[in-house]
Amino acid sequence: MTAKDVWDAVNELDGKDMDKGTRMTLEALVKDGEEMSKRMTSLESKVDKLDGSISELKTLIEASINQRQSFWKFLSELVRESKFWIWFTILTVLAFGVSLTDLKGLLQ
Repeated sequence: MTAKDVWDAVNELDGKDMDKGTRMTLEALVKDGEEMSKRMTSLESKVDKLDGSISELKTLIEASINQRQSFWKFLSELVRESKFWIWFTILTVLAFGVSLTDLKGLLQ
């Protein structure tokens, strides 16, 4: 039985014979119970939102980790290719100012 139920029962039985202190205590208990119920509902709502946010964050982190792992996998496969090293060498030499005619002489 809640404080509200007791309060309603006392009022039905004509609680005028009750001490003033007891009446005030019951009123305070009812008000506190109603306020606590509102606060708990608000708190539960906030916890649900937080739980949703954490789930979204977990999904984003997992996606980021998977993307990073696939990037490293791609990079390791790329490094194993001989064509990559040929083009890497050519582009590096060009970046440092070697002319194409000099490169043609190196490749022949």
